[in-house]
Amino acid sequence: MTRRRIACVTLGAALDLIATAACAQTRPESRYTPLTLARPHCVPDPGPAEGFSCKGLAGWTLDIGFPAFGASLGFVRGKRRTPAHVATDGHAVAIDGLPGKTANVEWRGVTKNGAFEPYAAILRVLAVEAAQWQEMIESGSPSLDVKRAQILVVTRL
Repeated sequence: MTRRRIACVTLGAALDLIATAACAQTRPESRYTPLTLARPHCVPDPGPAEGFSCKGLAGWTLDIGFPAFGASLGFVRGKRRTPAHVATDGHAVAIDGLPGKTANVEWRGVTKNGAFEPYAAILRVLAVEAAQWQEMIESGSPSLDVKRAQILVVTRL
């Protein structure tokens, strides 16, 4: 009977270790990359429009475009393109830029087989209400009176 109890306890401990290792492997974690719009992390995009491509993690890059007004954001890996849309309560919010010269992109993901695989990216941006955005476009010039707010853009990759 004693041997049977020892075997059960040993088996239970081994199963607990295996389950703990499996759970630890899929536990979400965060990693960060700087976003400075300067080399070596970001390089200017060639072409007629202003913009930058910034290195991310696991082969992802963040493409930032600066059209006449505001900014456009998108994540790219190979041929896969994921736009970073901003919406709150179903209403679109226009991205006006980045909050300062330096920022960080937070990459949320899991480590699988020793490699980090992000499933989401989080970035702080400046946003403008859609109506004010439309007024700036119609007037043809940016307004200094526009109310800007810092918001977090969370993009599922």
